[in-house]
Amino acid sequence: MTSRTKLEILNSRGGVDRMPRTYTGTPVDPNRRDTYAENLIGSGNYKDSGCNLAPSCLSCTYSECVKEFNSATHRVQRNAAIWQDYQVLKNRGTFPIIPALAAKYGLGTRTVQRVLASAKKAS
Repeated sequence: MTSRTKLEILNSRGGVDRMPRTYTGTPVDPNRRDTYAENLIGSGNYKDSGCNLAPSCLSCTYSECVKEFNSATHRVQRNAAIWQDYQVLKNRGTFPIIPALAAKYGLGTRTVQRVLASAKKAS
């Protein structure tokens, strides 16, 4: 028995329509959400604002980002802001409150409900 390559096997199965084709599309879709920030410079989608340690994220000399390092602090501040906004909207009589807060902070409604439940427990 002789061994055949994958290409020879595909060729023997029925012609050109079974052959693997090369990809003819663009290498990266410009609308992808996970494109690198460096690729978005000049397109109006990315603003390199930097932080209090470096004027620009792309020219930063530190190995860890301060914004990522303080994610727990950011979460606590975000939850406090959600609680304050909830109280303001409740006092104004604006309803529905939870979907409005979820849209404002880019969270799910269940996450907002969890934040509010933990804040009510703490107070």
